[in-house]
Amino acid sequence: MEIGFPKIVVGIDGSDESMKAAEYAISVAKMYDAELIAINFLTSDIGYIYSSPGVESPPLTIGEIILLAEDEAKKWFDQIKDTANAKRVRLKTELIVAKKSVLSTMLEYIEEQNISLVVVGTRGRSGVKRMLLGSIASGLVTYSPCPVLVIKQKTK
Repeated sequence: MEIGFPKIVVGIDGSDESMKAAEYAISVAKMYDAELIAINFLTSDIGYIYSSPGVESPPLTIGEIILLAEDEAKKWFDQIKDTANAKRVRLKTELIVAKKSVLSTMLEYIEEQNISLVVVGTRGRSGVKRMLLGSIASGLVTYSPCPVLVIKQKTK
């Protein structure tokens, strides 16, 4: 049996762990001449991020919240694009509004897009230090129909 990964997806949320996962995903995509898809999810609780203390004037509409989140995700995608282009890796980026949980939306995406490998960081932006594996990463390892590569950030 020949192992290959023609279509790889990496979940991006701007955390150090997700950006490290993107580096690995780019390397694996280069190795297997695969298409790489970087995805970011907007969740139903996204408004809380932009209406927290420290934000001078929180957006008034869901449209404004989505625009702010898209701008933020674009910055992360641009970083990944630069690295992918330098290594000549085909990269597609997608911002997905999750009407359900991020995990169930990602699992549906993996099935619908016929993804052959998922690359994720151990923890996302919530970054609960006491957890060994974040809830999204843990759920993907448990329920994904394809292999999952979980990237652990080195502790300093």
